[in-house]
Formats: sequence, structure tokens, C-alpha cells
Amino acid sequence: MKFLLDVNALVAALCPASPHHPAFNRWAAQQTPADLATCALTELGFIRVASAALGFSIGDSRKLMQAF
Repeated sequence: MKFLLDVNALVAALCPASPHHPAFNRWAAQQTPADLATCALTELGFIRVASAALGFSIGDSRKLMQAF
């Protein structure tokens, strides 16, 4: 089964300071990498939220998204 991650899931996955980070990691460990999907809209949403609300630079946000 494929899961299309939303912006909230990406924040939980990529921001260790998120209170949902441990729960996301536990859930993601039960999935295969091929089961997790993103799209351009959620990726751009993550970059917007990470740079505006979380204090990441746009470059750092992009690097996190690319590494994911």
C-alpha cells in the first residue's frame, strides 16, 4: 500500500524537534521506502512551513526534502 504523505507528516519526519517525530519514525519503520510517497505540492508545502514557521533556511529545507 502506498501512503501519500502530507505536509504535517513531512514535518514530523524531517524535524526532530517535532513532538510527532518519534511516532512517525515508529510508523515509518513498519513501511518500506517504496510505500512512502510525496508530491510537488506537499514538498513545496514542507519547504514553506519549514522556512516560515520553523526557522529553517529555504536551502536547508530543500536539502532535508531531497535527503528524504
